[in-house]
Amino acid sequence: MRLLVLILGMVIVATTIILALQNTATVAVNFAIWRLEASLAVFLLLTLVLGFLTSFLLSMPTVIQKNWKITNHKKRIAELERESNEMIETISAQRKRIEYLEKSLKLEIETTKSIEPE
Repeated sequence: MRLLVLILGMVIVATTIILALQNTATVAVNFAIWRLEASLAVFLLLTLVLGFLTSFLLSMPTVIQKNWKITNHKKRIAELERESNEMIETISAQRKRIEYLEKSLKLEIETTKSIEPE
């Protein structure tokens, strides 16, 4: 995906450079109370930059929200892993206790059998 975005970006840059080099005529642009005269290429590049900037600014809330969610999910994963490790330790301790009790019970049964008269 990143490679595709990189290639697309390079194509846009190359197209923009070609467009700018081929459109060097001077034009006048009116904007509100201003009147600007410059090369058509300058206005085309300015428009492209403003488009990228607008796109970037409009996408930032979504990017920030996704990053926030990712951070929260990573924290939750770490918490669940910690809880899982604690449970594994508890299970291991309980297994050891069961083994100990089984051995003790077997020993007690054997001791009881050897003490009982026949």
